[in-house]
Amino acid sequence: MKRSLRQKIITWFLVPTAIILVMVAVVTFYAYQRVTENLVIDRDRELTHLSAGLLAAELSSYTDPFSQQYLAGFDGWSSLAPTAR
Repeated sequence: MKRSLRQKIITWFLVPTAIILVMVAVVTFYAYQRVTENLVIDRDRELTHLSAGLLAAELSSYTDPFSQQYLAGFDGWSSLAPTAR
């Protein structure tokens, strides 16, 4: 079975080139997926850290005896104290 020169060029040049390009595309896809996953994990970690800081700041205002929210909780108690007659 004789093949023409055109078929030999396609077989020995274009097919291996296409296979290599597909392999490069697959490797690039997996690398991109891994980098994207790492970026999302880092972003979520930073967001969690910032949210924890905000929550700690909010909670500290309720436990700090000199903060306004802490003192506002005791404003209503003065009306419950017995009055001198």
